Amino acid sequence: MDDFFDLLKSHLAGINLDEASEIVFCADGGKGIWPRTEKLITELGIFHAKQILDYTHAKQNVSIVKTIVANALKLADKERKIEKYFLVRFGTCCGQGIFMTLKDS
Repeated sequence: MDDFFDLLKSHLAGINLDEASEIVFCADGGKGIWPRTEKLITELGIFHAKQILDYTHAKQNVSIVKTIVANALKLADKERKIEKYFLVRFGTCCGQGIFMTLKDS
């Protein structure tokens, strides 16, 4: 994996990153990826980088988030209140999408 990040660093160092409106690193939750990404961002001085967990891996873990939120909020009728929680905080479109993802997990 180090060889890949060395190659990526070499490539990124050779282009003008200041012209990019966004630099996005998208990967799975592998323990070796994110520390290397952090190191790469620091070494290249990329201040506007974003790190995103890919959808498939995020969806696999959304049931954990659902449980944590429900327990933290001490919800009796968990599904109904979780839906309301997300709708209020994230708006109708986004909140409904988050809730449906949680509900499907």
